[in-house]
Amino acid sequence: MTVSYDQAETFEPRESIKRTTMANGLVLFIPLAALTWVIITLVAGALGLPLPWLFGVILGGPFLAALHSARGKKLEVEIDGMTLTLDARGIAQKNPVATRFVSWEELRGARMVKPVVGMSTNGPLRRRARAGVVAIVATVGGMLTLAVPSTHALPQPSFAGAPIDPYAPYQGQTTCEPTPKPGVVDFQDILLLDYPGRDLGISRDCSVGGRSEHKEGRALDFAFNVNDPTQAAQANTVLDWLLATDAAGNPHAFMRRFGIMYIIWNRRIFRASNPGAGWQPYSGTSPHTDHIHFSFAWNGARKQTSWWGLDPTSPEATSGQRWVYARGVNDEIYSDYFNGSAWTGFTRLAPGAVFNGEPVVAMSYPRQWVYARGVNNEIYSNAWNGSAWTGFTRLAPGSVFKGDPKVIVSGSQQWVYARGVNDEIYSDHFNGSAWTGFTRLAPGSVFNGDPNGL
Repeated sequence: MTVSYDQAETFEPRESIKRTTMANGLVLFIPLAALTWVIITLVAGALGLPLPWLFGVILGGPFLAALHSARGKKLEVEIDGMTLTLDARGIAQKNPVATRFVSWEELRGARMVKPVVGMSTNGPLRRRARAGVVAIVATVGGMLTLAVPSTHALPQPSFAGAPIDPYAPYQGQTTCEPTPKPGVVDFQDILLLDYPGRDLGISRDCSVGGRSEHKEGRALDFAFNVNDPTQAAQANTVLDWLLATDAAGNPHAFMRRFGIMYIIWNRRIFRASNPGAGWQPYSGTSPHTDHIHFSFAWNGARKQTSWWGLDPTSPEATSGQRWVYARGVNDEIYSDYFNGSAWTGFTRLAPGAVFNGEPVVAMSYPRQWVYARGVNNEIYSNAWNGSAWTGFTRLAPGSVFKGDPKVIVSGSQQWVYARGVNDEIYSDHFNGSAWTGFTRLAPGSVFNGDPNGL
C-alpha cells in the first residue's frame, strides 16, 4: 500500500519504512551507478568518442533519475507529543537538531504527521532495482548505437570509361578567403557519414599561423588518433580508399578525382605533385598524429573534377585558370599560374637552362608543352605531364634554326614548324609515340619571317 495524507493515523512502521530505507537503496544503487559510469567511460574510450562524458550525461540521465526516485524515504512522526523525522536507519531526529534511535516497538501506533518525500510500501525497492537495471542497459545500448561507426561504406563509384583527372599541382595559399569551398565541404560530408563528429574544421583566420590552405577554405582537418588502434585503422582505411589504383589502372585514383593536392598524417606527407615519391617524411610544427590534413587544389576545392561528374578535359574544368610563360633577363624560361583566384608567382621551368628565343606553348589539357630555341639554336621542348615538368630535351640534335618554332597539337599528335638557317621552313611531327625528324616543307622556298599555322 502507499501511505498518504488521508490514511489512518497509525501504521505498521516495520513494513512501511524498512522496505524503503535509504541504506538499502544506496547499497543497491551506488554500485549500479558506479558500474554504469565505468561502462560509459570504457565504451567511449574504446570507440574513440571525443566527448565521452557528454554521452554519459545525455544517456545516463534516465538512470540517474531512476536512482534519485528510489532513494530511501523519511517520515515525520509524532511520539509523546514530539514530532520526529525518521530516516532509513530508524534514527528519529527531533526537529531541528536532536537525534536519537527509536525502536520499531516505539513507533508502533505512532501518529504520522506527513511523508517528507512520498513513500511507497508495496515493494518499491524491487521496482526501482528493475528500473535501474533497465536504465543501465538503455544507457550502454544507446551509447553503442550512437558511438559505433556506421556500416555505411566509403563510396566506390566505378567511373567506367571516364577520363581521370591529372595529379593536382601544388597551389599554395596566396590570398585570404577562408570561406569553406564546396568541394572540401562535400568531401568532409562523405567522411562524416562513416566517422561522425570527427571534423576539426576547414577555415582558419588569416591572422593565425603561417601559410595554409585553411585560410582559403580549401583544407580539411579530420580527427584520427594514431595512438588509438581503432582510429589508426580507420585512418588507414580512408587513405587506402583515396590512394588505391582503380580498375582501369589509374594510381591514386580517388585522390586525383577529388583534386586533393597533398595529405599529411603521422609525420608523413603524400604530394600529388610528386606521386612517384610516395609517402615522404614530414617535419612540420604539428606531427599530425591526432588528425589527417587534406589540402585541395583550386579545381578540387571548387568541385571542378571528375568526382563531381565533370570531364577533366572540359573548358569548365579549367575555367578561370591561366598560364603565362616568358624568357627572363637571365635567358631562362619562367612561368606563372593563375588558379582562378590569384597568380601563384613566377617560377623557373628548368633552372640553368638558357635560350635565345621566346617560349612557345601548346596545350591539350591537362598536358602542356613549352618549346624554345636554345643558345645553340636547336629546338628544345619541355612537357608538363599533369603533375610535373619532364625537363627540356632536344627535338632533333644538330638541327639549327634562325627563328622561334610554331607548335600545333591535336590529341596525341604534335607538329613543330621553324625557319632554318637557309630560310627554308622545316617541320617535325610527333605521331603519338616518337618524333619523325625535321623535313623541308618546300625545298628551295626561302622566307624572311617565321612560320605560322593552325
